[in-house]
Amino acid sequence: MPDSLPAASDVEISRIESTADFFSLLSLLLFLPTAEIAQGIKDRTLEADMRALLDELGLEKPETATLFPHDASSDDILDAMRQAYTRLFTHPKKPLVPITEMRFVDMRDQAKIPSSAFLNKAALHAESCYKKAGFALANETSREPGDHMGIELEFLGRAHTNLASALRTRDEKSRGFWEGAIRAFNPHMRSWAIDFFESCRRNAQDPFYSRIGRIGCIFMMDYLSRSHEKEDGES
Repeated sequence: MPDSLPAASDVEISRIESTADFFSLLSLLLFLPTAEIAQGIKDRTLEADMRALLDELGLEKPETATLFPHDASSDDILDAMRQAYTRLFTHPKKPLVPITEMRFVDMRDQAKIPSSAFLNKAALHAESCYKKAGFALANETSREPGDHMGIELEFLGRAHTNLASALRTRDEKSRGFWEGAIRAFNPHMRSWAIDFFESCRRNAQDPFYSRIGRIGCIFMMDYLSRSHEKEDGES
């Protein structure tokens, strides 16, 4: 890395901030749905936030869809979402789209010998990245392994937030640290993120998670393409 890095433009920093916000929003949607999420769907604030971020990032915005009946209460929406979430991601016998990297990759690659949960290399590496960055898993997510998609996205959201802050204050040491942390973690996204969201789009039996799958694909394809170009330029 050069001794002195060129200052980032306001446009570049704003894009990193929007990227951080999008990672954080996707992360929230990949944990067990909460009453707050259900209310955000009912009053359409969640849809508005997502479309605003896609606009800020210059990405395709899928047509607005009716996700639930107009007369559905937030409790009805929450119940339906939790059933769909369990069927899609966490069914005890056969989830349609495993939500942890190790299990998803095993299913996608049709592994003859499933990876051992006691030697989950994806989770161990992810957790080492979190530790190096000074992040600890929150109590509500600590039951999940570090390769849970929601946790991986949450980490990248926080890392990009910190990178944007370092760029705004022209803190080169902090900038180098967070760029390195993101670069070290991106192989997790390359390993499964696009396939994961495409699988959501294809396998979801409800309009909400199918839509999240489509939007996740749009975002991750752009993010990984830009990351690859940036890393190639630095090598």
